[in-house]
Amino acid sequence: MTSSVTFGLVPSYPSLAQNQARLEIANYPIQFQLPLRWSDVVNGRRIGFVGIARYFEDARMNFIAELIRRSGLEARAWNSVIRQCTIEALGDMTYPGAIVVGCGVSHIGNTSYRGGYGIFQAGTCVALSDATLVWIDDDYRPTPPLDAVRATLSQAMVRV
Repeated sequence: MTSSVTFGLVPSYPSLAQNQARLEIANYPIQFQLPLRWSDVVNGRRIGFVGIARYFEDARMNFIAELIRRSGLEARAWNSVIRQCTIEALGDMTYPGAIVVGCGVSHIGNTSYRGGYGIFQAGTCVALSDATLVWIDDDYRPTPPLDAVRATLSQAMVRV
């Protein structure tokens, strides 16, 4: 009996950048400008990967706050936990300056939704992220969202 083993190959997920629409800021319905932080610089003026993750976290929180505002509901209607987050660096982000983060919804499921985010510096997309959030009840069990939450999400879809 013979077996075949392949070394050095790591399974990977499809690149978020394969969807060319994600590389254009105009396709994100909600946008925020964020100043770059000196504390995120790693080599000279380059922002490190941990810093990129922090900017996506800031954007995600701003995005959720904006969705809550638009829905007119109490924040409790939006209770959720992050299930998965993917971050893909596409280029260098350099300090000093600011970035624009594009935010939108890329999928709405029965008990979860996926936010799609892009970081842009000087008009160029330098990083992409997807984050899946699961709505939870008071006992931290997955639960369907209110119809008004689903309607608000539907109005904030990324244009693809």
